[in-house]
Amino acid sequence: MDYDDLAGLLVRMFDVDPAGLSPTATLQQLDLDSLASVELAVACNERFHTTVEETSFTPEHRLADIVDLLRSH
Repeated sequence: MDYDDLAGLLVRMFDVDPAGLSPTATLQQLDLDSLASVELAVACNERFHTTVEETSFTPEHRLADIVDLLRSH
């Protein structure tokens, strides 16, 4: 699981513009609210076989932070 995997999931699942993606982008900057953050956590658990809590991601999380969190679980 790496940044490109997460970026691909965001593009497919939330129709995020790939041009706006970077490791320092926050979910809020990508227009993902708290409900979308929960949906992303659930999707990550399924796709990447992790066990993060559904409330682990907040709109303030940077994509690099999310990758680190997913790798630690």
